[in-house]
Amino acid sequence: MGANLEEPTRLRHRLPTRRTLIPGFCALSLLVACAPSVLSPVRPDGDAETTPAQVFAERRANVDTFPEPAFATVGPSVESPPLDVEGRDSEPLAVDDDLVTRTITFHSTADGVVTGDLTIPTWSDAPLPCVVALHGIGGDRITLNLGWAAPRPLGMGVLSIDSRFGDETGGDLNPDSWRTKDEVIDSIKTVLGDMKAAVDVLVETPECDPNRLGFVGMSLGGIIGSIFVASEPRVKFASFALVGGDIEDVLRSGVIPAVAQAHRLDLDSFSESLATLDPARWAPLFGDMPVLFISSQDDPIFGRSSQDAFASALEMPPDRETISKRHAPGLSDLEKLSISINTWVTNTAGGSS
Repeated sequence: MGANLEEPTRLRHRLPTRRTLIPGFCALSLLVACAPSVLSPVRPDGDAETTPAQVFAERRANVDTFPEPAFATVGPSVESPPLDVEGRDSEPLAVDDDLVTRTITFHSTADGVVTGDLTIPTWSDAPLPCVVALHGIGGDRITLNLGWAAPRPLGMGVLSIDSRFGDETGGDLNPDSWRTKDEVIDSIKTVLGDMKAAVDVLVETPECDPNRLGFVGMSLGGIIGSIFVASEPRVKFASFALVGGDIEDVLRSGVIPAVAQAHRLDLDSFSESLATLDPARWAPLFGDMPVLFISSQDDPIFGRSSQDAFASALEMPPDRETISKRHAPGLSDLEKLSISINTWVTNTAGGSS
């Protein structure tokens, strides 16, 4: 059965906003009775119990908990170069009644320049939740942006960036640059550095609430995004579409072996190189973060067992929805996916604060 795009299946979390809904004593009573995660629970002996958020922070601060310690070097402790953002005041790519999109460039933490399309709703006078969005193989920021015109109103800002999958110009993946584990790690560190800089951009964007930043990733963008979400504490919620776990099994089934053969890649070494990217290995570091997981029926790459492997690796069960029966969504599927994500983010992270 298809997803209910108007209302997510289960709303487990809502990130705090500055809007006060119930004044005085009623608000305090509601906070104590209904939001125990906001206050540190206390054991009977009077000692404060460690909260999930504290456990999460400790895990991410401990490199030993990383499935691949090399990726820890792109964490929040890494000093970012000046962003040198250009294009904020440029001619808009698109202007609608309630949103505007501009192409911007900025310097990456991993060296080089990143190109992104920044879509900002204009209907709200207060800061909104904002997300970094990353496409998959064969996609780009422009294709990904087509979907954000569908939700009305768009309840969040979106910075869609071109991913540099071992390619300085962004866009498609060149498997020739992913032959060894070291090459894979170097390539992924580049993309992680790009996303870290993208978060820096959102923090400096007045229309974005720096306390309500998230991530949206599709296919390989979501796989790499699982590492990013695990290592970036400023990300408070995340949506993953068309991804899965058990990457080594995935690489030995479906269409992947044919791709490896076409590029004369050794499947064993290729699988070993990519195993470190397995979202199921990074998901435990998400802690109690709200997650939306959108999968495809009969996905020829990430089948049901792969999808379940990722979902079961999360400590908090994700909200789950389903789109079409293919891995690469068409425009109508992309629009439905964007509407679904927008609805979930609006309900999870709140609207204007």
